[in-house]
Amino acid sequence: MVDLIRLPAQGCIHYRSGGCAAAVACDIVCYDKARCVIHAFAEKAFDDLLDRAEAFSDGIGPATLLSAWEKRLTQICDNFVCADRVQGDDPLVSCAFLLDDLCRKKLPDCPGRCHLYKEAIG
Repeated sequence: MVDLIRLPAQGCIHYRSGGCAAAVACDIVCYDKARCVIHAFAEKAFDDLLDRAEAFSDGIGPATLLSAWEKRLTQICDNFVCADRVQGDDPLVSCAFLLDDLCRKKLPDCPGRCHLYKEAIG
């Protein structure tokens, strides 16, 4: 049997630091595995905060809710540890490996030119 060797895909629009962003978009399990742990935790914390705010009969004003969220997000970012995190431009939640809400280090390896390959223009 002959081993198939694919051409490299560095020119593909889905290629990100050796990984394939298209593979993540096509597979929810792969997407969940590639999510940034800090973003995923913050998203859940935000949903929990909204659920608690809705529990108040008279509601909570937007300014109070925003203030509570800013404090909670700061706590999350200060206390949540990710071994792969490398500080990016934004001192609060940014990471050099962040790609939207995904971690580039967790993207599946790019297999080379495959059926998802699309030439980057420009």
